[in-house]
Amino acid sequence: MINEMLMFARGPLFVFCSTLMVLGIIRLVVILVINIHGSIKNAGCSDITYRDTVRETAIWMLPLRRLFNTSPVFSTVSFLFHVGVIVVPLFLLEHVLLLENGTGIRLWNIPGNVADTLTGMVLITGCILLLYRIMKRSGRGISSFSHYFILVIILTVFASGYVAASPYNPISYTGMMLCHVLAGNLLLVLIPFSRLSHAIVYPFIRLVTLSGWCFPYGGGKKANNKIFGSEQIEI
Repeated sequence: MINEMLMFARGPLFVFCSTLMVLGIIRLVVILVINIHGSIKNAGCSDITYRDTVRETAIWMLPLRRLFNTSPVFSTVSFLFHVGVIVVPLFLLEHVLLLENGTGIRLWNIPGNVADTLTGMVLITGCILLLYRIMKRSGRGISSFSHYFILVIILTVFASGYVAASPYNPISYTGMMLCHVLAGNLLLVLIPFSRLSHAIVYPFIRLVTLSGWCFPYGGGKKANNKIFGSEQIEI
């Protein structure tokens, strides 16, 4: 029974979740581009330097020089967590082969020992971030249910995948892999519809900020609500 469930989760369910993620990302990007273009046009912006915007966005995507400016420990832990969360799912050999079998696209893969090290780093830094949000008053103040929920799901994905490949697996390989695949599929679905979408929205943030200076007082907030929505899905 578990074997059949794992095959379904790896097969049709994975294809469905992946397709939903891709379509959701395309929808999000199209809406952002259309709304940003309309906002810039309505604001009458003519002096936005797009080359500098792209350069500044790339610099902010690797904020190594700014890690120690404020909250250096939290910033470093968060940065290391994000590095592992991005690199391992994309370049783990098993995931690369899965992508190649489904699409014919072959990505470069990281060595197994590097993947294990990054996975351990994600688990350690993820637990630190979770404890920070639970134990610190300032952490609780900026945290909502979605912060805890998504962080727990990410830790579940990495922990179950690591334990499944370990010789010290407390339960069957199939059972642990089922947990891993189901949690991973859930993350795929959540990416375009939750705060995880910040990974897609981020490249547009600098452009939105620059266009906001072209609006009269109070207009920037209206433009922001139009582009990103006045309400955010709390998942």
